[in-house]
Amino acid sequence: MVRIGPSGIDPLFIEEGHVNYIEMPKWLHEKFGLNLGEYPFTHGVMVSDEIATKIGEESKKYNIEITAHAPFYINYGNPEAGFDYKGNAYIISSLKKLALMGGKKLCIHLGSQGKLERIDVLKLIKDRLKKLIKVLDENKINDVILCFEVMGKYSQIGNLEEIVEFAKLDKRFNLTLDVGHLNCLMQGGLKTQEDFLKVFKYIKENLPDKYNDMHIHYSKIMFNAKGEMKHLTLEDSEYGPDFEGMAKALKKLNMAPTIVCESKNKMAQDAYELKNIWNKL
Repeated sequence: MVRIGPSGIDPLFIEEGHVNYIEMPKWLHEKFGLNLGEYPFTHGVMVSDEIATKIGEESKKYNIEITAHAPFYINYGNPEAGFDYKGNAYIISSLKKLALMGGKKLCIHLGSQGKLERIDVLKLIKDRLKKLIKVLDENKINDVILCFEVMGKYSQIGNLEEIVEFAKLDKRFNLTLDVGHLNCLMQGGLKTQEDFLKVFKYIKENLPDKYNDMHIHYSKIMFNAKGEMKHLTLEDSEYGPDFEGMAKALKKLNMAPTIVCESKNKMAQDAYELKNIWNKL
């Protein structure tokens, strides 16, 4: 079963008087009929165990799968000593809170290229991810999926091929296929069902045991020659990618991923529209 829902907190949630994410599962279920929500640890893992547990209870009650986004501060591409330890700490703390929420998929940005040569920073990240595997083992964290995100700027680490290779390193590693980001890197190349089929088939060929359980981020994104500029809403008609083309490709391959909507300030509202498009197909 495909699951569709918003990233973070849609401003409408606040406008309607809600003050805590504990209320989010009921709101998503009753107002929009959605079944997914991505919790934002983006600016730090600051939720208490008590609140995380209550979010988990409400999510189970309303059949909402909770995924999460790890802090933006992670940068395994920074060559300075200690950045890998900081990244590992952010990931472990995020996973522990996510477990209390009843979730297991954690989206992660791996870092940027900086002043290093691309080949050197890729090796650095690979070495650090191997250390992360040991940290996960030491903490006996097994039933999780670390979803490394396909990024939208050429200066960032995380084109599709790079992320797929990192996902091969461990059974707990997979990818967050951010199709908006990928479309930026392809300079608008995701236009048709066939364009998406090529991407999904590439992932299936390289990650045959993981492709059907991947995490997808969807939003229309403005881009320039350097890649991603800013997120847009479904109302935009200039930039892609086209959700219907993606949905048709997913259905053709019998895939049922989690699809997180990252539309600017309309995450839940646009997720509702995505759900309707999916159901009409």
